[in-house]
Amino acid sequence: KSTIFYLSHKTLLAFSLFFRCLSPNFAPMKSIFYTILLFLFAASPLSAQHYVDKFFANIPPQVLSIIDQTSRLDMIDLYNNNMQAQAENLYGGMSRIQKKSDYFIDVKLTESSTWQMRIMPSAHDTLIVCVHSLTANGTSSTLRFYKQDWHPVKHDLVMPTFSHFLTSKPHLSAARIQTLESELKLLPVKITLDEKQPLVIFELSTEALTITDKADAKLMLKPLIFDLLTNKFVEKAEKKDVVNN
Repeated sequence: KSTIFYLSHKTLLAFSLFFRCLSPNFAPMKSIFYTILLFLFAASPLSAQHYVDKFFANIPPQVLSIIDQTSRLDMIDLYNNNMQAQAENLYGGMSRIQKKSDYFIDVKLTESSTWQMRIMPSAHDTLIVCVHSLTANGTSSTLRFYKQDWHPVKHDLVMPTFSHFLTSKPHLSAARIQTLESELKLLPVKITLDEKQPLVIFELSTEALTITDKADAKLMLKPLIFDLLTNKFVEKAEKKDVVNN
């Protein structure tokens, strides 16, 4: 991007931080400034590495309410300018962009929750894949799909059941397998999006297990990988062969 474009965003960021510090008496001026900021952001030519930015900036409140649009715009500018990309959320804590690439973003919402998003452009309609995870005695995740206008869309992906996570021949006694299975069936499903490839990874969350149970569970369980390009589950060995998006 050009130097002028880079400096304009640095300037906008500086003004943004300045206006956030103003008293409530300057609310009308702040409102006008953020309207201008959003217009300039939307009108600016986005390079490939910033394709995900416009989607993150325009998430509707009913999809992600904890970070308002002004804070998300600040976070994007901070990250793109190699600064710590964090902003105050609606709970009074700090939310932070942890990773961002062409079509992927990973956000730490709170100390116990994260938000991941992957954009899947297509000739017909862009698909937005979102994962919201909450950690409390294990990590449980919610997977949602949206059109580019943020309307929910049904997907062919069938959520895996407990039996799908089991390996075929774990090197454990039959008694140990039976005992451990009763615990593993209660574990929540953790879902993550691969940073570099259009893959959805499903795992049973074993964080709450004891060290011994966790070690044995590793022999009994396997992650499940869903390829968003082919719309099917793939073996772990195939992961490296999936075309990058």
